[in-house]
Amino acid sequence: MSVQDDIKCAKYLIENGESEHDKTFHLNSAVYETTNEFLYAYRHLFVGQKSMLAPIGSCEQIFNAILEGIEEVDAFDISRFPKYFLYLGKAAIESLTIEEYIEFFHGPNFDDISYYNSIYYNKIEPRLSGDAKVFWSSLFQEYYWINMRRRFYKSADWSSKLYRKNNKFLLPEYYGELRARLKDTRISVKTGDIVDLAPGFSREYGVIHLSNLPRFIDQEEFRKILNELKLTPEGVMIIAGAYGSTSCYDEILEMKGQPYVFTKKNGYIEGRIV
Repeated sequence: MSVQDDIKCAKYLIENGESEHDKTFHLNSAVYETTNEFLYAYRHLFVGQKSMLAPIGSCEQIFNAILEGIEEVDAFDISRFPKYFLYLGKAAIESLTIEEYIEFFHGPNFDDISYYNSIYYNKIEPRLSGDAKVFWSSLFQEYYWINMRRRFYKSADWSSKLYRKNNKFLLPEYYGELRARLKDTRISVKTGDIVDLAPGFSREYGVIHLSNLPRFIDQEEFRKILNELKLTPEGVMIIAGAYGSTSCYDEILEMKGQPYVFTKKNGYIEGRIV
């Protein structure tokens, strides 16, 4: 896949949208506007850890983890688009005020939609590089940002209060701290199915965040992934369902013959080395 292929697919998605009946995750899936997990329930698990493996998703678990001290992130997603939103979000944090960041990614649909293009993206663009810069500059030359948001995003019905509760970095006293930490954070990304990618993630991680992926992987494939991914001795694995629900993961708690023991918490499942 090249960035030009990604731009072509992005333009198709912007102009046509994703099928309402397409609920699976795939190479051309749209991007989550914000997490659909109670991230605040397990955010404390990032504290004291230095490395993390995680799906990109809405990018919010990555930014919150970096704020809590994570210095190295190996990120992945089955869709080709989330990586571009990750780099856009990072560049936005580095160049926009907290009010501008919230307005850019989650603001109302103003009539003056050209405002987003002429003011905000012009501030962000110098912080982008490589394929991310090519991707976004191409799209912003042709489309209004508000129209991209409408087509790219899978929405999560959060109140403003809960959205801020989930995202510590959007509190004024922490936004600048995240900006500073991003300068020294290494982020690498891969596109693909975690079932195929897992053997390539051979290092030990302080945090392995699997989000709701076990819901979409059969038990044998999940067991194989568990035996391929490695935690540090004090590391933690996080499995979190949509809106904090883990009811569909009860079988994980009883799994045998794999290197982790799982405990059900309030809104997530925590895994530790046996």
